[in-house]
Amino acid sequence: MVANMRLLNIDTWQMSEFISDDEIPQYAILSHTWGDEEISFQQWESKVASDNSRKKGYDKIKKFGEMAASNGFSWVWIDTCCIDKKSSAELSEAINAMFRWYKNAKVCYVYLEDVQTTTNVGGNLRHARWFTRGWTLQELIAPLDVEFYAADWQKIASKDKLCGMLSFITGIDESVLRGGRLDDVSVARRMSWASHRQTSRVEDTAYCLLGIFDVNIPLIYGEGHKAFQRLQEAIMNTTHDQSLFAWGRIVSCPAEILHQSHKLGTEAIPWKPPHERQSLLGLFAESPADFRESNDIAPVEHGYSHHHSRRYPRSIVNRGVLVSLVVYKKLTSVAYWDDPDIAQPHEVELAILLCRFGSKGSQLIGLILHSWGDDYYSRTNELVLVDLFVSQVRFESWTRQRHLLPFRPFQIRNGDILFRRWVMPIKCSWVVRPNTASGPAWRQKCGDRVLRLEKEADGDEAESFMFKLSKTKGFALTFRRLAKSFDPIGPLLIGVSPIEAIERSGIVDEQEKDIPHNWVTKHGENLNTPILSHIMNNSSDAWELDIQGLPRISAKVERILLDGGWQGAVDVVDLVIDKDMFMTQ
Repeated sequence: MVANMRLLNIDTWQMSEFISDDEIPQYAILSHTWGDEEISFQQWESKVASDNSRKKGYDKIKKFGEMAASNGFSWVWIDTCCIDKKSSAELSEAINAMFRWYKNAKVCYVYLEDVQTTTNVGGNLRHARWFTRGWTLQELIAPLDVEFYAADWQKIASKDKLCGMLSFITGIDESVLRGGRLDDVSVARRMSWASHRQTSRVEDTAYCLLGIFDVNIPLIYGEGHKAFQRLQEAIMNTTHDQSLFAWGRIVSCPAEILHQSHKLGTEAIPWKPPHERQSLLGLFAESPADFRESNDIAPVEHGYSHHHSRRYPRSIVNRGVLVSLVVYKKLTSVAYWDDPDIAQPHEVELAILLCRFGSKGSQLIGLILHSWGDDYYSRTNELVLVDLFVSQVRFESWTRQRHLLPFRPFQIRNGDILFRRWVMPIKCSWVVRPNTASGPAWRQKCGDRVLRLEKEADGDEAESFMFKLSKTKGFALTFRRLAKSFDPIGPLLIGVSPIEAIERSGIVDEQEKDIPHNWVTKHGENLNTPILSHIMNNSSDAWELDIQGLPRISAKVERILLDGGWQGAVDVVDLVIDKDMFMTQ
């Protein structure tokens, strides 16, 4: 993007506009913090000198021009009056070009209006407001020749002489301050430079970083934090560096990882209100402040990171990011429900980013991913340090595609079955359920944690989970409502039917058409009428099954009212199969 540049001639104090970089004369540029009574482009052009001259901003421009003239310059640029900010098109072009304008300046004068003396330079500089502002970050980095001036326009020193101190104050590498390549610095580290800075408008936290990352985006004032998300999208499309996603709190162990007692149900999991929980977020940060602990994070120096980026390109889908990540292991954490207030075990993933912590060693950065149904995932703000070496063969086999976006709470409704605890040492082989005109009567929602009877169903259909114990034996676990009613919902039946593999012939029962052709119930009936069952009639009921040929099964059901009963009720189920208690015939 090429923007016209308007310069102020300090011999005539007239503005001139230059179309291309080739025709722009040598100029000095000002870096400062905005205060009261700044002079706008319209005010400067109005020529009402008597009004302007009484303003602090006018005196600043005059003193800047005089300083530039004393150093041999005829042209200067200052952001207050050299941009027509009433023109959204001009403002957008200027902001996208501003890093280049500062870089191309012959010299940049930094005016520190709150530094009152040239003595005790270190103490005064450290507390200058100029170091807290978002826009001044690029104004320090872009120009090679920078001179600092106190409030009385007495020169303090040059950037070159203050380089070590400036690096200490800002966290910016000395090599970058001396003109080194920004591309050699990780995305996370560059973001950390801006993590303690503020801007007057929230959108400017993104716009002031365009030059730092050499990207361009349209300006949309009023969009709020979406501007920073668009910045990250633009960066994502220009680099393989996954440290873009390495923001948050650095931890050695994630919070809310459950102990074995919580998993098995021998110890209750305390419910927490929303403000006390880990927030479930999208892949992108909300602001540069999220990168405060990321200054020592850099991409791994391994060819696989480039291979991974080329083979698994990232994309924006449905307001989330579709990204391929190295899924290292699974852990058990907590999922929370509100109304009813429930905390339950929930499997999460530890995904590895192709970036490391520190300049040496093998500590890679991990993210905790929560699944919440339909292949959607959210992350926490934790960065988990993982001792692991990069291996292309292993990482390739562990790579999985994940769709990350901020968590969208699932709304429980009347008649749902919520599986609070589902402890199964055996994987479900298949599911049998009747169909309605619009699809299955029962649907599994929210990562299979909720069983929902669709509105088109009659109300007494069953859903059966099929488990194989061997090549010829297994059992079906059936859930069924016993009344065609939603107001109130009918009692819940839980049943078990041993199944076996035989050759079947003839007409297959409608309820069993989804069963593989050689599996039938041993008692000869369909799955709607299990041979072993219990009706949960009370508000809290339990059932245990311990017979030969089957694992020990424990079920507990609580009927919990929604909104005090105004929104109906749900059945909350704790189901445990004891893998160590198989009874042999």
